[in-house]
Amino acid sequence: MHDDLTWVSEIGGGVRVALGRSVSSPALDLGIRAMRNGQASYVTDGGATQNRDGSFTIRPIRSEAHLLVIQLGLSASLR
Repeated sequence: MHDDLTWVSEIGGGVRVALGRSVSSPALDLGIRAMRNGQASYVTDGGATQNRDGSFTIRPIRSEAHLLVIQLGLSASLR
């Protein structure tokens, strides 16, 4: 049996650095999030194949599924 349910714990933060003195000046945004999901089942490329009779064979992988997201952006106020 396979399901799509997994628990996650997450921590993150960020910083915004103004590139000028005005409130409407552009700013550089940097953020990071780390998610720890524990064990998860998922199918990767090549994990599903079609058989000669038209049926499919699916080979799920069960492993730790952690994710690190790093965001870098430029923001500006449109006042």
